[in-house]
Amino acid sequence: MSNNTKIMIINILTILVASINIFLNNLLNGYFVLLSLFIISILLTIFLSNPKVTTKRLKYNILDISLILIITFTFLYLFSILTDFTSAKFDFTSLLLKIPFILNIILIERIRYYTIIKTNNLYLKILITISLIIVYVSISSNISIYLLPIIINNILCTYLTKEFGYYPLIYYLIIINTYYYLPFLPNLSDNYKSLINTILSIIIIFRYNYNINENNIKKSRKKGWLIIYLIIIILLFTLVYYTSGIFKYQAIVVRNDTMFPTIDNGDIIFINKDMDLVGKDDIIAYYYNDNLIVSRVYEIKVFDNELYYYTKGDNDIYTNNYLIKKEDILGVLTYHIHKLGLLK
Repeated sequence: MSNNTKIMIINILTILVASINIFLNNLLNGYFVLLSLFIISILLTIFLSNPKVTTKRLKYNILDISLILIITFTFLYLFSILTDFTSAKFDFTSLLLKIPFILNIILIERIRYYTIIKTNNLYLKILITISLIIVYVSISSNISIYLLPIIINNILCTYLTKEFGYYPLIYYLIIINTYYYLPFLPNLSDNYKSLINTILSIIIIFRYNYNINENNIKKSRKKGWLIIYLIIIILLFTLVYYTSGIFKYQAIVVRNDTMFPTIDNGDIIFINKDMDLVGKDDIIAYYYNDNLIVSRVYEIKVFDNELYYYTKGDNDIYTNNYLIKKEDILGVLTYHIHKLGLLK
């Protein structure tokens, strides 16, 4: 039996598993596919001789992907700080539920590499890609939004797996499918996540085509490029520091004119989260009914040994008709940048 025939059998089994999982509405939350892919992976080892995994420029490829991710997240933060930025909330339960998906990624990319490396038949490579797209569709949620990045990511992985090996691709796929669980990253809608995944895949393909030439790789390693990368990393950490909300200072975009003319709609304010600094006439940011409010402290009162704050906007005639507790306050204004957050 030829390798192409064996690969065809593997493809048929893969499509069958994915079809059953789609029909049964993601049976056992991805564990059915996980078990099935594990069996298929064993069959691959039996049917096909174990190919040597490509490690050519492995460290460079992983570093290159990491730098692309860092640059992308930097622009993501810049965009977020110019709009209504909110941090993602760490959800450990949701992350645990993602484990079967992550394990499926590892098995899928192993199957992709072992089959692609063993055939030169273009049509068979296309069939492999289609079968693995169907697998990803069967274990993914919100397909109407994520279908395009699933297709592009699979084209990317098929295109690069022979040259990259599957280690860098697994690393890349795990990152783009889990980064939004980190509490210090922007809280994005599914549409934005889909767009980012699509753009990242296209960038990596172009970057790979550029790096095919060894001379270009040497250029990328020059000191000038390293300085640029270092600047971008420093910028990213600065943005994380000011926008994540987990450090002493935080940047917030003002979306109303209650503090006009002191603070205008679209200004970015920087707050100090030290609650001991809050005093009368200070400008504070706080949540009320899940809305972010920026107002001036008009009066402080004590009830039952607990501090309460009356607030008033500089553009308002009357004080706000509610009391603010200390734990509701995000922080005290330190400085602000005029109109930088006007983009909405």
